[in-house]
Amino acid sequence: MGSFPGMEEICREVYRQTWLRVLRKKLEALGDSPQDFGRRCNLVRQAYMEMGDIVLDAARRGSIAEPYFLPWEQSWEKSPPEFDTWWSIRYYGGVPLYPQYPILNYFVDFGDPWQRIGIEIDGNSYHDQGKDLRRDEELFEIGWKIFRIPASQTRPGYLGPDDEFRELDEDAQQARLSRWLLETSDGVIRALTALYYEKWTLSHYADWYGLSEEMGAFFIQRCYQTLDGHRLVTRFALPDDPDGNGPLKPWKECFE
Repeated sequence: MGSFPGMEEICREVYRQTWLRVLRKKLEALGDSPQDFGRRCNLVRQAYMEMGDIVLDAARRGSIAEPYFLPWEQSWEKSPPEFDTWWSIRYYGGVPLYPQYPILNYFVDFGDPWQRIGIEIDGNSYHDQGKDLRRDEELFEIGWKIFRIPASQTRPGYLGPDDEFRELDEDAQQARLSRWLLETSDGVIRALTALYYEKWTLSHYADWYGLSEEMGAFFIQRCYQTLDGHRLVTRFALPDDPDGNGPLKPWKECFE
């Protein structure tokens, strides 16, 4: 019997989904022992091997494939700050940041394999900045840009076009923009979205938030500032000014 067009792709997808179901069941059966932690890491790596082509192709197009191919809620129950950050990532649409993305012999809390952007949520009790810096330097050597958010900053902070923000005076708007972008995980994710994925014009941001043109520029400057402040490795350049005028001046100069 001959095969019809697309049969091979259908068979490949059936195989993939069958194997992912096996991996999910294995993960759900694991406990909290050190041995099970190692098994969990191996199963997550195997799942990303199965999903690698789909994940990478979607990220290349600036969108996200179905991210719930594993029961991530098991990890998020133990790390609410990661779950709060995931809500921000999903809130801003199809940003291709995937949970527990494996790189070399590490995992980043969220990773985009195309632009090689990683996000780490740092709990105060177990993170060593020197060790983190060495790890981020190693990942930088293969092109990864790691941004780190303290767990203490992972609290709700959404600010959108329907917010009462537009009714505030300019000083109050600047203060609220600064607190949101500089001090919350949601603000950091918003800055990443603005500079790496949306790349709208400054006037678009002004219209979106109901701001003046000057405040639209202030918003972008604060986006640069928060990304600069949430990384240990500073040797990689941040994206160009959204208006296409080349790299923005160093953010510190914008406020002198």
